[in-house]
Amino acid sequence: MTDWDQLWTAEPGSFHHFPSEDLVRWASGVGGGRVLEVGCGAGQNVRALWKLGFEAYGVDVSSAAVIHARTINPEIHEFFQVADVCSLPFADGFFYAVADVQCLQHVEDIALAYKEIYRVLDDQCGRIFTMHLYAGQEHYPGLRFTNPHDDALTDAGFKIVSRGGKSRSWDDETVSWRLRVCEKA
Repeated sequence: MTDWDQLWTAEPGSFHHFPSEDLVRWASGVGGGRVLEVGCGAGQNVRALWKLGFEAYGVDVSSAAVIHARTINPEIHEFFQVADVCSLPFADGFFYAVADVQCLQHVEDIALAYKEIYRVLDDQCGRIFTMHLYAGQEHYPGLRFTNPHDDALTDAGFKIVSRGGKSRSWDDETVSWRLRVCEKA
């Protein structure tokens, strides 16, 4: 199991401090509402979602990451908290959408995580944006990766409404991601 507090304490500057372009593009077409980012890290995506008009929250299993996010985002510090995606501290149907940018790929029980995300999503418009690394994992030594299958999403009650992918070069190798947008079925 990855020790996220140890990673954040040792190298807080090594984590991304810019929002995901793919998430911002998706969110721009969704509208406003209450949204949760799981694995929020430094809070860059949460901050970008606030700027787009969302009431955005961020959770991370790392208390060091949450402290960092609160420190660099003082205007929205109260919207960050330590929490496990498999046991979210929110009421049923609390969120309009949930964003996952390379978080769930590290979760051991992916099926439970998707079920918990399903629980906190609104029944009328619950959506999830997921982005997972699937090629190039060797660039992240010491991190544990799972391969979230579409079956885990559909078993949790989601319908996949769009898929995509992207790649980029990294030290003469290609790193690739899978993108999925899902809704409550």
